Amino acid sequence: MDVQVQKNYDYQEQMAYETLMMRAAYHAKKLKKEDLFKRPSDDKATEQTMEQAKKQMKRQQQWLAQFSFEKGGA
Repeated sequence: MDVQVQKNYDYQEQMAYETLMMRAAYHAKKLKKEDLFKRPSDDKATEQTMEQAKKQMKRQQQWLAQFSFEKGGA
């Protein structure tokens, strides 16, 4: 049930995005495709992903450091 609710939210979000794009296209004088959407470059996306992965790894290591991993304990 929760999955279907999330799918509905995704659909509504997509429809809102399309509506905004149509409104921008309708009101623009000389509109180009790039004015509505510019695909991110691969290099920048990879760089952001690496930075995010490093930050996430650091947070995970800090979280794991709070636990004691001794044998025989449970």
